[in-house]
Amino acid sequence: MPWHTVDETFAVSIGGMSFDIHSDEPLVLPDPSSSYSDFVSGGNAADSRIRIDVHMSGCPDVASMDVLFDADDAWSLRQGVDGQYFVGHGPPSLDAPPWVLRIEDAARATVYGNPNVVDGAGTIICPMTYPVDQLLCINTLADMEGMLVHCAGLRVGEKIYLFAGKSGAGKSTFSECVSERDGVSLISDDRMIVRKVDNKFFAFGTPWPGDAGYAKNESAELGGIYFLEHAEDNLVAEVAQREAVERLLAVTSVPW
Repeated sequence: MPWHTVDETFAVSIGGMSFDIHSDEPLVLPDPSSSYSDFVSGGNAADSRIRIDVHMSGCPDVASMDVLFDADDAWSLRQGVDGQYFVGHGPPSLDAPPWVLRIEDAARATVYGNPNVVDGAGTIICPMTYPVDQLLCINTLADMEGMLVHCAGLRVGEKIYLFAGKSGAGKSTFSECVSERDGVSLISDDRMIVRKVDNKFFAFGTPWPGDAGYAKNESAELGGIYFLEHAEDNLVAEVAQREAVERLLAVTSVPW
């Protein structure tokens, strides 16, 4: 993946939230041609601002902390004497985790980066990418009547419709099938944010595409939610509210 250098202070706008990032030094981020191109430096129109302080001098000692949750090879949640820490899992060759995230409150978080994680030119790589960005979003949304949904997002007219499903349900295939249709705009083929704003639900695109590669920083009022299933024929069937809630929770990322 190509990379480019950003200043010590920049913003990432996701889901109507601006993550205002303040770093010790310039950092390396994915090239603007990647899925982040619509989201970096787009925080001015946000209705909520979260300050992220990034320290690249090293990560705190988390080895002795109790593990509360382990997300396999990706990260773990640990309990320290002064709060909880998300800890990234890296290769055994690293002398410390690649990153550590501590969420102070709804408006502030701190990210510690390992200075030994560098690009080919020896420049320190910014830890503000996946999964740190998703963990920040998920936890921030919990205080804002919002959630991250595994789904494709399709804009038709003035509304966005979600087509939800677990991995393999057909989100990317569905996205490819409808992407060229007149009057249809594909916002995402893998993850969308849903938030309640002024007593209405809105859907927001995210910088985390699926196999089809769709990731637009657009939003609109939520028109409806569909659950994808493999079948012999194309059809739409209504589901009861209880079943809809159960199926939605299975494809929603929230801090349980």
